[in-house]
Amino acid sequence: MTSSERTEPAPPPSASALPPPPHGSKMAVRKAVRQAILQQAQAEWRGFPDLPGKHLYLRKSGWSSWELVNDGTGMVEVRCASSAFARFPKAVIHQGRTYEWRRVGKRQLVANSRVRELVNMTTKSPVLRRSGVHFNGRAGTRISLAGTEFIFPVRGRRASAVMSAVDRLGNHVIEYRSTKRQSKLTTEIVISPNALTIPQIQLLAFVSSRLLFDFFQSGGGG
Repeated sequence: MTSSERTEPAPPPSASALPPPPHGSKMAVRKAVRQAILQQAQAEWRGFPDLPGKHLYLRKSGWSSWELVNDGTGMVEVRCASSAFARFPKAVIHQGRTYEWRRVGKRQLVANSRVRELVNMTTKSPVLRRSGVHFNGRAGTRISLAGTEFIFPVRGRRASAVMSAVDRLGNHVIEYRSTKRQSKLTTEIVISPNALTIPQIQLLAFVSSRLLFDFFQSGGGG
């Protein structure tokens, strides 16, 4: 496979694509579909290292910071400073520029209604807009970059989950998987070769990487 080629994850199998279960049970059909989707996610997870594109991973660099690291060169592409890897860390630094999240509109009590923009602190111009949440098995986050909105569907189970950044045309521009490095749970990321020319694509990869973790959270907050 050349660097310009890319194998995108196949769409989840539908019930009509599966052999009929015994006795025509609807519950058996749903169970078979869920099992097929899980098997596909596991295959995507195993094949992740072979995906073409730019490979990166998250690394905790201290009590109050995280870094997005180039898996080939070891170079830090993006980093954030925060009291924890919060959903909206105070400062995000990329290519010598500092970005901060700013709320759009009035404060909303419901998390899914909140909208925030990531603003270049030098130019005061927004580069990303985020709305919705990933929480309790629901993938509701949308992030807009360079006039294009992306969604982030998640497949699989927590320890071996995969996620994609997908544009409105169905193109996969970034792939993610949960994994362990040095016995610590982290996220690995691959930016598609065709997406490397998108301005600030590394910022999108970084700020969306937490969604794979958030998707499996539950309880109060959201």
